[in-house]
Amino acid sequence: MTAASCISDFAHAGSNEPKVLDVLTPSVLIAQNVPIHYYARNAGNSDAKKGAEMEPNSPLTFKSAVVICVGCLLTAGTVMWAAYTQVQGQISESRNEISALRTVTHDDFNRVSDKLDDINKTLSSIQVDLATQKIKYEKAQQ
Repeated sequence: MTAASCISDFAHAGSNEPKVLDVLTPSVLIAQNVPIHYYARNAGNSDAKKGAEMEPNSPLTFKSAVVICVGCLLTAGTVMWAAYTQVQGQISESRNEISALRTVTHDDFNRVSDKLDDINKTLSSIQVDLATQKIKYEKAQQ
């Protein structure tokens, strides 16, 4: 884009007249009251020129609206599916880790339970020994 075309764009901003850009010589801007037309370079057929017309201010058609909506819905659905599978994968990994920790913790509690049982047995035997010594001491005092 040349400086002259930038100035022309700026000067044309307040005007209601549409700009026409000649595709063969892009540096030349021609102002006319017709819609913008884009043509192939070697189009010798006038029917081809009619098919290539493009109205920039045309209203949105039902077909194009449906195509845009379907595209947006498919994109949103794909993004949501990817996020869902990512979250489910992380949840699955967390469940596996928790399950492994439960197994280890359960084993630790079993070891603690066994140690408490041993301590209870030792305390019971100490109580029995103290009771027998107390009886022996009382007999010796009498």
